[in-house]
Amino acid sequence: MAKSPVKAAGVAGPEPSKPALRISPAIATLEPGDPGLQLLVEGEGAHGGKRDLIAQVRWETEPEGIVTIEAGGFVRPIGAGRATIRGAIGPERVVAEVTVKDSAERPWDFAA
Repeated sequence: MAKSPVKAAGVAGPEPSKPALRISPAIATLEPGDPGLQLLVEGEGAHGGKRDLIAQVRWETEPEGIVTIEAGGFVRPIGAGRATIRGAIGPERVVAEVTVKDSAERPWDFAA
């Protein structure tokens, strides 16, 4: 009797893998006067499809006083320095580094 390629009813196959999260940009620099930047978080499902997961992310920043982040992933500069932004969806984590330049570092531009 030949083996059947069909699995028996009720036999579970392997669990689909959890989506791997990606953040973009992972490294960014903001100049004084910049309004901010939008972070994007994508997840790749078990079947290779990409999904925008930004609405599901819980955010935290460290240290305080450099940037704020809105629920939708928009980062606003509030002071000079380097901040680490961490996002989480359940146990999955992403990290971005944002540098906010000091206004003294901004070059003069008389053309504007």
